[in-house]
Amino acid sequence: MDRSNSVDFKVAQIIGRLDGGGAQRLTFNLAHALQKEGVDSSIIAMREGGSFVQKNDVIDIHVLSIVPGKISSLLRGLLSFRRLVRTLDLDFIHVHGASCLPFCILALCGTDRPRILFTWHDSESVVNYSGWRRTIMLYSLRRCGYLYGSSRNVAARLAASLDNKRSVEVFTNGVPVSAPRYDSPGKDIPHIIWVGRLVPPKAPLILLEAAAQLLKENLSFRIIIVGNSPAGGEWYEVHLQEKVREWGLDEVVSLPGWVTDMQQVYASADIAVQTSKTEGLSMALLEQMMAGLAIVATEVGDTAEALQHGRCGLLMIPGDVKGLHGHLRRLLVNPELRRKLGEAAHERAVMQYSLQAMASRAHRDYMELYRMDRQ
Repeated sequence: MDRSNSVDFKVAQIIGRLDGGGAQRLTFNLAHALQKEGVDSSIIAMREGGSFVQKNDVIDIHVLSIVPGKISSLLRGLLSFRRLVRTLDLDFIHVHGASCLPFCILALCGTDRPRILFTWHDSESVVNYSGWRRTIMLYSLRRCGYLYGSSRNVAARLAASLDNKRSVEVFTNGVPVSAPRYDSPGKDIPHIIWVGRLVPPKAPLILLEAAAQLLKENLSFRIIIVGNSPAGGEWYEVHLQEKVREWGLDEVVSLPGWVTDMQQVYASADIAVQTSKTEGLSMALLEQMMAGLAIVATEVGDTAEALQHGRCGLLMIPGDVKGLHGHLRRLLVNPELRRKLGEAAHERAVMQYSLQAMASRAHRDYMELYRMDRQ
């Protein structure tokens, strides 16, 4: 990051809760990367809990402890947030999550600082609100100095909700630079990794369907499906486990739940699979690129731009079991192809999707707003 013309300012990333999702990891990574580059950077979480709070010892995290559904707790949270912003003397707050944006706008009503930036990660509704909720959301969006979407498609949808009267940029994820781990020497059975929330839109079921076909062809492999179901969605995880038994995959498929040490998981893997029906630009995908894995992914969001089919990975149409089966078969029988794709993916991740690249882009926009305010 070139800070030769920079000035000092203070920024906080705002998120609902710091658990292990993609938007939450981006929030933590961005705050940490900015801090490492000399920016006064912190995080404000609206609710308690989350793995990043528990393991963090590098960044200041302030938790408002708002209890969902309790008006009294929300009102206390609004006052606490307003006082905290004043105490931290923030110049910017960068909001991640639709539910957080109206909260921030309301809490800061009547003030001209800090300036607000908003990133829509497409994990919750923004453009589909109606009635008074839509009015509040549109008002909140118009109060933001910068608007971002997590992919080109998400950015275009957000701009359309504002009748294309506001520019919406793409906020590209970034992940820590790490040494790549290609095929483990001496390992005879390739390991396939799938990472995400166990929900129907992520579509891990088609990986099981493809695996059942590969098993009939006497191919050797192991599959690890990492993730868990959200509250109320446990039925889907049960459904996956039933299909594992029904299709005779008990010996090759494991579902360990959520794993905190993903680097260790990636280090033991050879192939990564993303089966999502919709996605911006998956944080897990970028981590897998950085790890140097051969990747098969659905052509959704900005995945195609990141992977560049045939160069850094292999793309498929969402829901295409036949296509997934074919790609996996190629990779399972061709270690050299796995290595070639993994090396190219790692190189592209270092150049385009590192934490430093993400922090540099964010810092540029913060600087632009800072200087505009002082003209």
